[in-house]
Amino acid sequence: MKYICSCSGGKDSVATIILAHEKGYPLDEVIFSEVMFDENISGELPEHIDFINNTLKPQCEERRINND
Repeated sequence: MKYICSCSGGKDSVATIILAHEKGYPLDEVIFSEVMFDENISGELPEHIDFINNTLKPQCEERRINND
């Protein structure tokens, strides 16, 4: 069985990841799905994508949580 967390990158889903890790709950994978208007135009704010790529993903990698 795999334990997967769906993460929007907002405060609640990030808190879920942090608490699961701190409490020692198994967390195998974190999934983030970028909303797109079309193939080339993201529905996400550039700052939000920057946070996901440059803060959240590295923190998950540091804790050995798959975040592809």
